[in-house]
Amino acid sequence: MGTSTDPRRVQHVAAGLIDAFSTDAINGSQLYLVADKLKTEIDTKASPFTTYVNGTQVETIGKDDTTVHFANGLGTTARFIPATGTDKNAQITFDVNVDDETVKIVDGKLTAVAPNVVGTGLANVTSETKDGVTTYTVDVPKSEAPSVTGGKLNLTTGGDTMVLTANDTINAINNSGFTLTTSAAEGKKISGDDETINPGDTVDLVAGKNLTVKQEANGKVTFATGETVHFTTINVGETPVINIGVGGINMGGKPITNLPGNLTPTFNNDEYNPDGKTVTMGMNLPSNLNLTAAATVGDILNSGWNLQNNGNSVDFVKPYDTVNFVNGNVTTAVATPNGDGTSTDVAYNVNFDPNTLTT
Repeated sequence: MGTSTDPRRVQHVAAGLIDAFSTDAINGSQLYLVADKLKTEIDTKASPFTTYVNGTQVETIGKDDTTVHFANGLGTTARFIPATGTDKNAQITFDVNVDDETVKIVDGKLTAVAPNVVGTGLANVTSETKDGVTTYTVDVPKSEAPSVTGGKLNLTTGGDTMVLTANDTINAINNSGFTLTTSAAEGKKISGDDETINPGDTVDLVAGKNLTVKQEANGKVTFATGETVHFTTINVGETPVINIGVGGINMGGKPITNLPGNLTPTFNNDEYNPDGKTVTMGMNLPSNLNLTAAATVGDILNSGWNLQNNGNSVDFVKPYDTVNFVNGNVTTAVATPNGDGTSTDVAYNVNFDPNTLTT
C-alpha cells in the first residue's frame, strides 16, 4: 500500500457498519459526519452563559475560550470530586473551614464548640446547650455559718472543702473581735465584766482621777500621772507612810526630800562648806519669795540675821551660830536667861573702885 516515504490513500471504500460491535472499516465521509455531529452537540450543550455576583454581571462563560477556575474563598476550600463507577458526573464543591475547637460540623450544620471549662478546687462546672444557647452552672458547696466564741470564729462544717456566702462572711466578721477584760494586780477593780469588742465597736480609754491620757499615731496611747494630783493616802512599800486628809499630810515619820530651796546659800567654816567658800558676812532680805512654799533644811540653815559694829557688817548669824558677849575694858558682861528659856537678858556692868568712885 505504500511506504513511510511514499504513502498511499485507500480510496473507494464502502461505508462500514457503525454500531457498538462493528468491525468494519470506516471511510472519510463517515468520520466527517461523526465529527460534525459531535461538534454540533458540544456547541449546543456548551452554549455561552453569563455569571452574576450579588446581582452584578461579572463574566460570560463559553465565549472566547473562557476558562472557569474554582478557587478557595474566605473561610472555604474548593474541592474537585471526580466521577467514579457508573456515575459519569464529576463534582465541584466548597467546604467551609472549621477548626473543631471553636466551630465544628455536626449533621451537616455549623455548630459552635462550647469552651472546655473545668472547675478546680471547690468549684463544679456544668453546661447545657439549648436552642443554640449554652448555659454554664458553677456549683460551690456552702458551709454553715461559723460560730463565735469569745470573739473567735469556729467553723461548723466544711473546713477547707466548702465556702461561706458573702452574708455569712460579713456576719462572722461583725460578730468576731477580741475580749476586753479588766483586772487589778495590786490595785483595786471597781467594776466591769468581760465583753467582746466586735469590728466597728469603739474602745474608749478614759483617764481617771489624777491621770492624763495622750493618744498618738499608730495606735499609741500613753497614761501618765497629772501634774496636780489629789490623794487621800499614799502607800510606799507595805506600810502606809503618807496620809493626806483635811488635817494635813502625815508622812508616817518619813522625810520629804528633793524639795527645791528658797533662800540663797550662806556659808560658815563648817562641814556644810566642804569647798571652803567665803564666809557670809551679811545678807539682804530676798525678794519674790513664795511665802507659802515649804522650807527645806537648807533654807533654815541659810537663814539668820546680820551683826554689825558701828554700821559695819561683821557677821551673818545663822542657826547654830554662837554670839558671845565678852567683858570689855572696865566692863563685865552678864547674861541672865529667864526661867522658861524664851529670852536672855544681857547687861554690861562697869567695874570701879568704891574707894575712889561712888555711884
